[in-house]
Parts: sequence; structure tokens; C-alpha cells
Amino acid sequence: MSAAPESRFITVNDLSTHVLVGGAGPALVYLHGVAPAGEWLPLHARLAERFTVYAPDHPGFGRTERPDWVEGMDDLVLHYEELFRALELDRPAVAGFSLGGWIAAELAVFYPDWVGALVLLNAAGLHVDGALIPDLPTLGGEALARTVFHNRAAAMKFFSGKDTPDERMRRYRAMTTLALLAWNPWFDPKLARRLRRVQAPTLALWGAHDRLIQPVYGETYRDLIPNARLELLPDCGHMAPIEGADAVAEAVFRFLAEVSPAAP
Repeated sequence: MSAAPESRFITVNDLSTHVLVGGAGPALVYLHGVAPAGEWLPLHARLAERFTVYAPDHPGFGRTERPDWVEGMDDLVLHYEELFRALELDRPAVAGFSLGGWIAAELAVFYPDWVGALVLLNAAGLHVDGALIPDLPTLGGEALARTVFHNRAAAMKFFSGKDTPDERMRRYRAMTTLALLAWNPWFDPKLARRLRRVQAPTLALWGAHDRLIQPVYGETYRDLIPNARLELLPDCGHMAPIEGADAVAEAVFRFLAEVSPAAP
């Protein structure tokens, strides 16, 4: 088991950005989804066995405040380009989950030379006819659990104790930021035609039972990104980082060992 991570605050464009850093080895940046944020997860600990893991909180999530200048996805892409420079990261592997996968894909489109390898884990960002993504802010309770988890026991464990006033405030803050970034439309209409610009070796990694962002989205990312591949995670839903941390880590290890000479 890797040691506890270091908590850092890096100032980017006058924004104090919270980053958890742990492990040793080549750099791997993990971009979180809407939840959980600001936490060192078992998945991070597994990845830190072989990589130096950087887990930043997006503006408006976790311990990073939302500045007035965050109005759309392009603002986050510029923020992360500056954060990479501030951290002196040289073509790190980037793994993005859900909303973080959307950010990672946009980053690889606009700054193809900055991303050494790309893992899109149940990533948002695209529109696929006939596979509507449920409106996440309107889901609650049992409906939310059924939509984002495949394993009911994992869902119960994840949501247990998360109805405190602090947790409700964090959820409200995250959903407000999500609405700014992904409301009408809840995808980037230009992203599909721009994915041809991605130069990094890419793995679309998908929960086989994802009911929020169905596996057909992984197929679409695979087909639109040059030389990308798709791997399905059995017994996992959308919250694969929670209910399938070991399976996610092993898939990332296999992929990066193959495509990145520096990876252990």
C-alpha cells in the first residue's frame, strides 16, 4: 500500500488549486468526475504503486473554489494546461473519469503534445443518437444508485453517511458547477470532429454495465480517435473507480506498460 498522499495548493491564474500527490514513478494525472472529488481513493492508491499520481480538484469541486471566469469547458482546458506547466509535467499519462474524461479528451485535442497517453474511463463529452444520458441533477436516492452503480452493496457503502449538511453543500456546489459546464447541451457538439487531432495512445475503458454513459460512447470514442482501443470492465457500472478499483488499475497498468516506454 502506498503512503498517504501529499496535499498541495498550486496557484493558477490567481486560483488556489488543490492537488493530491502520491506514489513514485512516471507522472499520471487523474481527473475526477462529478463525485467523488478531493479524496484519495483506493484506485489512486493502486495507481500510486507504479506512478506518481496527481489528483487535482477541478475548479468548483472538492477544495478548489469556483472562480468567476469558469463559464465553460474551454475554461477548464486552459486551466489544466496552466496547471501542467506549474507542476512541470512533461507529457504525463492522463486518466479521466466521466466529467474528467471529457476534460481529458478536450485537453488532448487542444494540446496534443502535452499528453503522453490517454485513458478515458466512462467519459462524457459526446452525443450518441439513441443513447440518451440521464439528467444527473434530477436523479436522487434509489434512482441515482441504480443508474451509476452495478453493484448494490458498493452503492450502499458509497452513499452511507453522505447526507450530512456538509455533504449536501458539497453536492450542491458540484452540481452548480456541472450546470455551468454541461447544461444545454450536455456535450461538446464540436468534440467528435476534433478527436482526430488526438495524438496520444488512447484507451477507452468502460464499465460493461454503465447505465449513465452507455458503452456505445466508448465505442464512439474508440472509432473517432486514431488507433484508440476499447476495453470493457465486467461487473462494473458507471462508478467503476469505486466498485472496480482493482480492475481499473490493472487495465491502466497493462495499457501504459505497452504504450509508454517509461511506464513500469
